[in-house]
Amino acid sequence: MHARVVSNQIQPGKMDEWLAVVRDSVVPSFKEQDGFQGFVALIDGEHDKSVGYSMWTSAAELAAGETSGNYQQQIAELGDVPADAAATAGWAIKALTRAQQAQRKGKPG
Repeated sequence: MHARVVSNQIQPGKMDEWLAVVRDSVVPSFKEQDGFQGFVALIDGEHDKSVGYSMWTSAAELAAGETSGNYQQQIAELGDVPADAAATAGWAIKALTRAQQAQRKGKPG
């Protein structure tokens, strides 16, 4: 699984607007794309910062949103809500269940 992680500094007082655009535009547009697995928003309201990450089945499906122009369109939907340009990075997601962790340590799951 792969993730696109986007960090934003939000204009003071516009966090609710950021969340509304993500909920009403960004996530629905991602749901229409192959390989979309989910979205998580992390916010720091005290410092007007947000981190959003979308999860995708493969790196190719993650990249397809960028090459299609959908990602750029969704960033444009945010208008002047971000205080500056978003920092964006792609990541591979690796997670272990407790049973997998125990097996790696030589303990029965």
